[in-house]
Amino acid sequence: MQLRYKYTMFWGRETKEFSNIDEDTGDRCDKPENTHIGPAFLSVGFTKTGTTWLYHNLIKHPEVTLPHIKEIHYFWEKNFVKGTADKDLMFGKNFRHRRIRNQFSERLKDYMSKPELILSQKILWDFRYFVFPRNDAWFRNLYKTKNGLMTGNISPLHIFLPEDRIEKISRLYPGIKVLIFLRDPVERIWSTAKMKYFRLSSRHYDQVPLDGLIDLLEYQHKIAPDYIEIIERWEKYIPKENVGVFFFDKLTEDPLGFMQDVCEFLKLDYSKFPYRIVGSIQEKVNVSKEGDIPVQCAVRGAMLYTDCIRNLCNRYEPYPQRWLEKNLALLENKKTENQED
Repeated sequence: MQLRYKYTMFWGRETKEFSNIDEDTGDRCDKPENTHIGPAFLSVGFTKTGTTWLYHNLIKHPEVTLPHIKEIHYFWEKNFVKGTADKDLMFGKNFRHRRIRNQFSERLKDYMSKPELILSQKILWDFRYFVFPRNDAWFRNLYKTKNGLMTGNISPLHIFLPEDRIEKISRLYPGIKVLIFLRDPVERIWSTAKMKYFRLSSRHYDQVPLDGLIDLLEYQHKIAPDYIEIIERWEKYIPKENVGVFFFDKLTEDPLGFMQDVCEFLKLDYSKFPYRIVGSIQEKVNVSKEGDIPVQCAVRGAMLYTDCIRNLCNRYEPYPQRWLEKNLALLENKKTENQED
């Protein structure tokens, strides 16, 4: 898009506001005074582990500002999506290309229905997001804040980042904090299945063949990295004190305590949350449909993930121990049933 090229060249400061050298553009310039550029934290967590809850609640803290598009998968796209040029974003068939076009369409509808938004700062952010070249400078400017506000990037796809991307993140953003969200892997996959199969297609799990559910478990086990592998991969390049591990179990049991832990890790003052929104922190977000996992699926999941959970028990407690006890009980019951038969 010629317009995009000319606009970027005219507003050269949009790609030259950083003290670091941009590996894509080669630009270098000091950032403006009292301005922070780039995310101060990243979330690393599978879907259905609490990342949406984190976004909807952390954004309410007076010292935090987050983009109005929750998931910006820039580093993941660099590795796994072919084509980030204008023609690809406009006509590409990859699901990410289609998603960006859908986002653009939704924004246009917002501005048409609410003309007052045209005069807001949101339109400047949207212009940068949809029009500017997608490089390191583009990404950092999406997380530009002033007056000491904290911002961060929340994306479940960070779990798939290879080491070279993590190493690059550590160089571009020294001191960045990483929040890793973990959940019982079998429950996590079942929750994801309910969301994808049942919420999106309006089918009850009884309508999905059991073999299909077991295949989903095995596929997720095949493509997803081990929990310990994820943690160690990030700790290899990010100081351990800047890597926090949070368990979905505590979020469900004690959401206020969970948020206090997050605030302590990010060095945010939890007491500054407005009193009126403290109650909303206890509300569930992005909830899957009700329905217990079929016993056969739970047993197969226990077979696939028991070793992964056992490794996690060596570093964290008490939640991995609970997962392990549940899985071992399932396997023992299955063994007893087989012996009786």
